[in-house]
Amino acid sequence: MPKQSAGAPDVVAPLTRDAVAAVREFNRPVAKADPSEFCRKMAKMAADAHAFYRGSVHLFCRDVADLQAPWAHDPFHDASAHVFLDGDTHMFNFGTCRTHAGDVILDINDFDEVLPGPFLWDVRRLAASLALAAKVSKQGRKAGLEAAGALAVTYAKTLEKIVAGTEPDSIRIDTSTTKGPVAALLREASRSDRAGLLTKLTDRGNAWGRFLESEDLRRVATAAFVEPIARFSESLAPAPANPDFFRVLDVARKLGKGIGSMGRERFYVLIEGPRPGWSDNVILELKNSAPSALAPYVDGASSFPNPVARVLEGIRRLQPAPPPFVGEVAMKGKHYLARELAPWALKMEIERVQGDHDWKELADALGRVLARDHARSQVGAAGRIHRLVHGHLKEFRAAVSGFADLYRAQTQADHKAFVKALEKDPSLGLGR
Repeated sequence: MPKQSAGAPDVVAPLTRDAVAAVREFNRPVAKADPSEFCRKMAKMAADAHAFYRGSVHLFCRDVADLQAPWAHDPFHDASAHVFLDGDTHMFNFGTCRTHAGDVILDINDFDEVLPGPFLWDVRRLAASLALAAKVSKQGRKAGLEAAGALAVTYAKTLEKIVAGTEPDSIRIDTSTTKGPVAALLREASRSDRAGLLTKLTDRGNAWGRFLESEDLRRVATAAFVEPIARFSESLAPAPANPDFFRVLDVARKLGKGIGSMGRERFYVLIEGPRPGWSDNVILELKNSAPSALAPYVDGASSFPNPVARVLEGIRRLQPAPPPFVGEVAMKGKHYLARELAPWALKMEIERVQGDHDWKELADALGRVLARDHARSQVGAAGRIHRLVHGHLKEFRAAVSGFADLYRAQTQADHKAFVKALEKDPSLGLGR
C-alpha cells in the first residue's frame, strides 16, 4: 500500500461497493423491532463522517476482509499475529474506569465485538478513527495522519517494552503518565460519584428513589427483574456486607444510547448499594448482546454458548482492572451483559481534543492502552507482533497512516452517499 503524504492531494475513496445497501440490510432487524429507534440511529449516523464510522463497524469488517482492496496485501497483516480483538476500537470506545483500589485510569470500555483475530484489525480501526475525528473537528487531514502515525509508533514501542520484560499490567494511563485531553478527562472522572449520577437520573420521591422518566428513559415493571438480578448477585464474590445489596428498587428501559448498539434492548436497574443509604445505590445497565460483526470473517465465535459469554471473555482478557459488578443476566430467553452504569466512566470525545499536539497526546495514550491490552489478551501475542514489526517501524507507521488516510476518504464518501439517501427517504426503504 503506498505511503500517503499529508501535503499531497487528497486520496480518492478506493472502493465502489454500495455502503447504503449494506447499512440498510444490517439494520433491517432494528427497523422491524423498533422503527422509531431505527430512525434515530440513522439520524445519529448522518451527523458526521465519524458518527457514520461508529455506526458501521460491520461495513469496516467487510472492507478489511476484502481481498481486492488496496490494503489486502499489507505485509503487517499476518494471520499468525493473533490477539483477542476488541473489534471496534474507535476513539469513543476508550474511556475512564476505576480500579478496585479506587484509581481512575484510561482503558477500552466497550466490548460488543470482541473475538480472536489479526492484531492489525484493531490498530487500523483506531487509526482510521483518529484520522476521521481530526478531519471532523476541522483540525484537518495532516493532524489525523500524524495522529495515526503516532499511534502506530507508540503501539510498536510499547510492545517492545513488554517483550523486554515490562509487565503489561504495570502500564497504566493515569494523570501521572499522560497529559493534555486524556489527563483532563481522568481528572473530571475522578471527581464523579454515584450520588451525582443518582441525582441526575432518579427522583427521591420515596425513601430510595426511582427513575426520572424522559423520552429516552421509560420506567417498566420490576417483577421480571427481581429473580434474574438475585441470581446475578450470587455469581459475584465476595458476598456483600449489606444483605439488601442488589435489592431491585426500580427499572427503566433506556433508548437512544450510543450509535452502533442502538436498537439492542437496554435497561437501567436501580438496586440498593453495598452500604445502606440512597447515595450509595447502584444503577446497573443491562444490554442485550448480539453476534460480533467480526464473526463472518474470523474464527472463534462458535466456541461461546452465547454473545454475553463472548463479551465477558473479552473483558477478562483485555482489561487489567475489570469493573466489580459485571456478568451475565439471563431473562426470558435472552442474555444481557450486566455492569454498573459508572459515573466515573467518561468517553474520550472529539470536542475534548484541540490542536495537533492534543491529537498526538491522545494517540500516544491510546496506543499504549491497545498494545498493553493486546499483549495480555493471549500468551505470546506481544512477541509475535514484535517480531513482525521490529526493524520496520518506519514502514509500519507508513502502512497504518496510509490505511487511515484511505479509509478516512472512503468513510467520507460513504457518509455523503448515506446522507443523500436519507434525505430522499429517512427510513431507507424499510419504513413501508
